[in-house]
This record gives sequence, C-alpha cells and structure tokens, in this order.
Amino acid sequence: MRYPPLPPLLAAALGAVLACAVVSPVAAETMRLLGTEPRPNQVMSGSGIAFALHFDHPLDHQASRFMLVADNGTRRTVPVRLGAQPSVLYGSVGRLPSGSYTLSWTARASSGAILNGCLPFVVGLAQ
Repeated sequence: MRYPPLPPLLAAALGAVLACAVVSPVAAETMRLLGTEPRPNQVMSGSGIAFALHFDHPLDHQASRFMLVADNGTRRTVPVRLGAQPSVLYGSVGRLPSGSYTLSWTARASSGAILNGCLPFVVGLAQ
C-alpha cells in the first residue's frame, strides 16, 4: 500500500524528532532526561536563547557537551555552564538568526553513565 508523501516541513520535523530519539539502552536504564527548556520544536524569539536539560542524576558538567547545529549545517559548540545545579546542563548562546536549529547534547552522570540526544527548536522573528 502506498501512502501520499508528507509535506516537506512535516517530514523534516518528524525526521529531526526520530533522529533525536536514539539513546543507548544501557544509559537509558541508569539516567533519564526529565525535561528541557525549550521544549522540543518550541518556537523561540528574543536575544537570550538559553538551554536547560534536567536529569534524574547528578552530572559531570566538565565531561558533558552541547553542539548547536543550524538548518544550513553550520555547527557551533555551546559551553556548558560548570556552576549549574548538579542535575542540570545549562548553556546559552544569546541572539540567533531566525531558522531551525538542533541542540545535540551528551550528558555524563557523575557515576559515568552517558546519555546522548538532541533538541530541535525554531527561532522565529521577534514580535
């Protein structure tokens, strides 16, 4: 049975969510992501773009990483704030041009467990 093609924007959003959903089964058993700011696919505006990922275990902030990827493929390392709460990864980038982005992340728990994922979001025009 053939299905009609998805609209391009929906197909891209679905692809980003599915690509971000891959995590190591071992890491998933030992550490969980509880929530993110922004939420996945949230439209953001303004000059103070920041990220907070909340986990259920204390983290090794120095061994954790953020990478911001723009829809044109441009990559930019985002520093992880070392003085954040023990179970929160926090980073900020300030102002971003309008467009679609993905924050790829690697979180390492103090116990050594590793969890990888990504957070797609959109920066829209400031209202």
